[in-house]
Amino acid sequence: MSGQPHLILDNPFGSVSVRPWNKNEIQVLADGLVELIKAEQAGDNTVKVETRKQRKLEIVNFTVNVPTSCSLNIRTISGRVVVRGVSGEIKTQTVDGDIELIYIKSKDVDATSNSGRVTYLGDLVAKGKYNFHSSNNAVDVTIPATASFRLTATSLRQNIDLGDFKFNGSSTGTRFTGDYAGGEAILNLSTHQGSIHLHKK
Repeated sequence: MSGQPHLILDNPFGSVSVRPWNKNEIQVLADGLVELIKAEQAGDNTVKVETRKQRKLEIVNFTVNVPTSCSLNIRTISGRVVVRGVSGEIKTQTVDGDIELIYIKSKDVDATSNSGRVTYLGDLVAKGKYNFHSSNNAVDVTIPATASFRLTATSLRQNIDLGDFKFNGSSTGTRFTGDYAGGEAILNLSTHQGSIHLHKK
């Protein structure tokens, strides 16, 4: 791959695990009926993988090895998504599955779930944008104490835990907005029926 690699993966039923390796290529491993999987290379740097829907529920679990700089676009319905150690743009969406983003150094991250728990452990890069949302479950974010960011946290149940961070901001009960250490990155946390937890690492 000559430029930044990009993975698009749509897997309705089953888990997706993404991890970095030191090769300049994307390797996709699948556990399930391989005849349901459609994979193609779109251009020099993009790999598209899709599990075709069937009337009978068939679960396919993916393990994907990617270059550290790979950008990701991952969707599932009931599958869990786990991403570790990448620095490219991340966009992931589930209906029921949990989302875990661990040791992330990306500048642009968007993780959304309807019923799954959303967990982030990673950096906030200056001028980066980070959006984490779960309609009916918790949003749990752990970032460095040295991070600089502007936070908007919204919980309709008024369940917002800001941990040890001391903000210059204001709260309406369901919504908190504030700056920490200069507000260089943008961090948006939101939930309807769940809770929000912010931690220092």
